[in-house]
Amino acid sequence: MAGLREGLERLNQGLERAGESLRRMELRLGLERALGRAGVSGRHMEAVMGMAMRQAEVDTGASAEELVLRVRARQPGLFAGGVRGGLEGASERGGLGFGRAGGGG
Repeated sequence: MAGLREGLERLNQGLERAGESLRRMELRLGLERALGRAGVSGRHMEAVMGMAMRQAEVDTGASAEELVLRVRARQPGLFAGGVRGGLEGASERGGLGFGRAGGGG
């Protein structure tokens, strides 16, 4: 009976780790899409991705778009055109790429 219990506990732990890994992969895919829409250049993509993933550890319920906006608020220079250019460029493109249609998020 004890062996069965230990086996089930190990199985449960493995499933929890697999679920966490899947959540991280889903978040990473969502962040890649959101960063592309937000105008992050290829050379800054990994830096911003790392910041957003660290932010996700704190804001566990935040969406990918919310995480990108938080990183943008702290590091606007990593986004296309920097502080002014990134926001102006986004408004010329019809917004940041998420939020309501035609809006800026």
